[in-house]
Amino acid sequence: MEPWYSGAVVDAVREAKSRRALFLVYVRDDSEQS
Repeated sequence: MEPWYSGAVVDAVREAKSRRALFLVYVRDDSEQS
């Protein structure tokens, strides 16, 4: 299983729930406002 998921978010959540896995979201932004 790959550590990165490239599909839709809803599909990733569904898959994580079905596998009883941890769902982790990492968001990065280089803009000055963040």
